[in-house]
Amino acid sequence: MKKTILLIVILFCLPRFSFSKIIIGIIKSADGKTPAAGASIRILGTNRGAYASSNGTFKIPAAPGKAKLLIKSIGYKSKIVEINGESDDTLRIFLTPNPVKLKEAVVIGDIEPEEIVRRAIARKNENASKIKTFQGDLYSKMTLEMGGAIFASADGEGASLTAKLVPKAPEKNRAFILETFSRVYQDYEKKVSKTVVLKRKQTANLKPDNNLLALKNFLNLYEDKIKIIDAEFVSPLAYDALDYYSFDLVSRRFYGDSLVYVLKVEPKTPLYPLFEGTMQILEGSYNLIGLDLKPSETSGIALVDSLSIVQKFEPSNKKIWYPAMLDLSGRVSLEIVKGLLDVSLKFRAYSVYSDAKINEPLPDSIYRDSVPKLTVSPLADSGGLDYWRDSSVRTLSPKEKLIYARIDSVVKREKSKSASVRDSSKKNYRYSVFFPYADFNRVGALSLGLSPKFSYKNFAAESFAAYSFGLKKPLGELSLNQTFELGDSKITIGARVFSKTEVVGERLNSSRLIASLIALGAHRDYYDYFQKDGAKFSIKFTRKNFSLEGFFENSRHFSLEKTTDRSLFFKSHWRKNPAIDEGSYKTIGFFAVQNSRDAFFDGFDVRASLSALGGSDDGFRSRFYSARGEL
Repeated sequence: MKKTILLIVILFCLPRFSFSKIIIGIIKSADGKTPAAGASIRILGTNRGAYASSNGTFKIPAAPGKAKLLIKSIGYKSKIVEINGESDDTLRIFLTPNPVKLKEAVVIGDIEPEEIVRRAIARKNENASKIKTFQGDLYSKMTLEMGGAIFASADGEGASLTAKLVPKAPEKNRAFILETFSRVYQDYEKKVSKTVVLKRKQTANLKPDNNLLALKNFLNLYEDKIKIIDAEFVSPLAYDALDYYSFDLVSRRFYGDSLVYVLKVEPKTPLYPLFEGTMQILEGSYNLIGLDLKPSETSGIALVDSLSIVQKFEPSNKKIWYPAMLDLSGRVSLEIVKGLLDVSLKFRAYSVYSDAKINEPLPDSIYRDSVPKLTVSPLADSGGLDYWRDSSVRTLSPKEKLIYARIDSVVKREKSKSASVRDSSKKNYRYSVFFPYADFNRVGALSLGLSPKFSYKNFAAESFAAYSFGLKKPLGELSLNQTFELGDSKITIGARVFSKTEVVGERLNSSRLIASLIALGAHRDYYDYFQKDGAKFSIKFTRKNFSLEGFFENSRHFSLEKTTDRSLFFKSHWRKNPAIDEGSYKTIGFFAVQNSRDAFFDGFDVRASLSALGGSDDGFRSRFYSARGEL
């Protein structure tokens, strides 16, 4: 209850994400042929902005009334566009090229590329030291395309990894898209970070509860070291970058009314993981404007190829430059037996702050320990197609539109087909043997194993057996369920034995797989863990829209310590896993749920639930109980 109240307090402190006006436009060169990809669009007098996509299109939410847009793109003259607030037509903005040839430019003091980099490093450190607090509106999008015989499955019932001896993944599991709007709060001095997911959208093969995407600078080139899987890269702006990189001044180009140094970045040695590409540094202030990098040819990363990193930086309302946009793309592939056991994953992760405020007071509520690091607004899934069409700050590419249309239609068709199959099929059993199990967190590190399943008529058996490389021991669980049909009622009796890691306290509405992917890819582990060994017995009664379930559990609980500070892109300190009250516990509980569709009028559904839990340790030295109701 306390968490709910605090979440409401946070939500009331948030600015609205739904604006009265959405400015839509396309930016091209003066001849209309070349899109101004990556152009910066800022609303003058505000902290709000966006970037043009690869085809030059952009969308930016704005307050009602008149506004002025400042358009900047490297190599072009800046342009101010006035918006009258009345027309909803797409803006067509043409930028005039403004080239500067290096040989004709007057370089004050004949500055060398190495000196430009030294000053940029000093400016970067100055900017980083000035940032005490940060708050911003974050848009995140991740696109995943699967291939091979091992593929991801995340249908309406949850998410898991599956493996089948097929030439490629089923159609509905070949692609996923996740999008979110979040509000991010960070206090760097007090080491407090809180994120609220305000709106979310995903392809139909993912449950909404599995979408906890919030890519708040999960890879930041302001850092000296960049960890990517098993390789630690030196950043081109690290304090010792000149020991590892050579820099070549290839051009000076206009960025608005200012000049920008465009530097070519190349490794000095093949012995270390390093980047190659370009970076742009503002003349005079030596602020970093952007980087376009990829790992050098000799910097191999296990399982990953074709990695591309684009990051852009903007000044805040305090004139402090910060990482405003990140676009990361690449391909992960694993081949065990070609064509039989292989997997490939093309990914693209994009995040951009459309509004950012630095060193301004943060809400008092975020400093309370009872507020989780990540929360989801109760209205996160209320945004319809109109909302996302009007409010998204990044237009979908033609391929992303095709993925949404194809996946959503396939899932809808398969649901309809499976309903008819259940009515007419005479097949009484199902099984899967090669059903991989994977889990990742800061306690168990990587856990790998198998999760076989079997069902026959009304009997079902599920299990998993895995080895934790962090805990260095096996984990497992076996669950048996038998259902008896009594007219329009059902009674299910279940038994379960287990030795596994469990989450302390309440779990976010997300599958363990999604939590693992967030921990592995974004270095965000929102849970604490303990080991639980024991058995559980349950009985559940279901009749139409009503269900009642009771259980008894006898288990022993053990504290666990953190075993890793590594994830896919980082090697940095992860918080400790707190100890629990160890011992043997007996627990009983029940849950009752009543659903009513169209309760008062069409489209108005009601769900009421009541739960109670109680128990004690083996010696009855301590007792615990709780009760909860929801409507």
